[in-house]
This record gives sequence, structure tokens and C-alpha cells, in this order.
Amino acid sequence: MEKKKLIVGLGNPGREYEKTRHNMGYEVVKAFAEKQRLSFKRKFALLGRVAMGVVSDKQIVLLLPTTYMNRSGSAVKRCLTRYRIGNEELLVIVDDVDLPFGKLRMREKGSSGGHNGLKSIEETLGTQNYARLRVGISDHAEGELADYVLARFTSDESVQLPLVIEEAVDVVQRFVES
Repeated sequence: MEKKKLIVGLGNPGREYEKTRHNMGYEVVKAFAEKQRLSFKRKFALLGRVAMGVVSDKQIVLLLPTTYMNRSGSAVKRCLTRYRIGNEELLVIVDDVDLPFGKLRMREKGSSGGHNGLKSIEETLGTQNYARLRVGISDHAEGELADYVLARFTSDESVQLPLVIEEAVDVVQRFVES
């Protein structure tokens, strides 16, 4: 069996954050797990919910950190260490307020772009060298950014959301197969 891969969906824990724009990473990873028939178990020592399995002959670990977004780095580092996974086998899925709703952007490495979850991971790992999939959550026009990202999707966005998540799941699948 080849190297393990860690796929992380960033979001905030708790019912009040379910189905909010900022939890797009959670939604994509949960959809990927469902497609692969993998179920999550709470792992307190890893600061998250973890699912494991074999996909396309590759061992994968899925992580939904139960820390808040700006502390995600601790959960990611613990998981990488516990399962002996290198940064080159890490994919982090995040929302991106600077991309139009539904647009996907995959990068092998790069800056946080101001995203607090990615900042936390970079600070904790001491590197920007890990893959990230950014999922556009629309152009933030006016008002407080925090209010926007922590709000639920509009009815129009909710109609399109399943297709966006499906496209993102396909990108995750390609990462696993790479």
C-alpha cells in the first residue's frame, strides 16, 4: 500500500455553524466520506472527527477538526504525526470569500490568503508546502466579513450547492488518486 493521505475539511464545530459558508470545507469532506461509505469517529486526542479507509487502493484519513477555525493547525499537526503522513500528502479544503460562489481553485502550496484556518496550519506546521482546495463562497460585497462567512447560504446558492460540493469531491478524488 502506498503512502497515506490526509484530507482536512476546515470549519467551525457546533450546530450554530452547520451549513454556513465558513464550513464549506466540512461539507466537502463529509460528502466525500459519504460517497466512500466512511464514517467519522470523535478522536479527542486528535482534536477532531476522523474517518479512515481505502480509496482507489490508497489509505486515506479524513479529518474534521473540532477546534475553531483559527486553531485548526493543532488538529492537523496531531493527525499528521499520529498517522505518519507527510505534508506532501496533505490536502486542506477551505472556503474562499475572494472566489465567486462555486469556483474551485486547487494549489499545491501557497499563502493563507488571509484565511485564519490556513494561517493556523502554516504557523503550526511551519510551512506553506501543502495542497489546498479553495471553494468560492461568493464575492463579499458589503457589511462585516465575519457576518458574511458565518451566515447560511442564500436560497439561490443552496440550489447550486450540491453541484459545487460534487465538483469539489471530484477534485478530492483526483488528489487521492495522484
